[in-house]
Amino acid sequence: MRTWTETGKKENFDRTRVEMAIEIMEWREIPKGGSVITRGNVMDDLGFSPENARALKFKAELYRAILKYASKYSQKDLQAILGEPQPRVSELMNGKIGNKSVDKLLYYAGRLGIEAKATFAQSRRDVVEKELAMVE
Repeated sequence: MRTWTETGKKENFDRTRVEMAIEIMEWREIPKGGSVITRGNVMDDLGFSPENARALKFKAELYRAILKYASKYSQKDLQAILGEPQPRVSELMNGKIGNKSVDKLLYYAGRLGIEAKATFAQSRRDVVEKELAMVE
């Protein structure tokens, strides 16, 4: 688990920004002399709905896969592989994916030879039932 020390310095700072962003669900901020009570999910604590949290997690996992394979190439090689100019490649490699859609990331994955697979299961049927009850 990654934490903030009481001095505010990050531990294990050698991780890439993306890896740290993906692992944000495990991070806890410890104020001086105290602790923080969470519900065990940072996305919940930050006020994201379960639906938005799942979408963000999917995007982060997809980006992690892209970064794993893209890091084997130079930015010049990635320009040719992805068909993007150097500034876009630099943004991608430096974790600036806020303006990148899932569609664009899937395109990059395909260009890198990554086969993206998703699993779909109705794990929250109670949410559907609750919505139906509100309509009636």
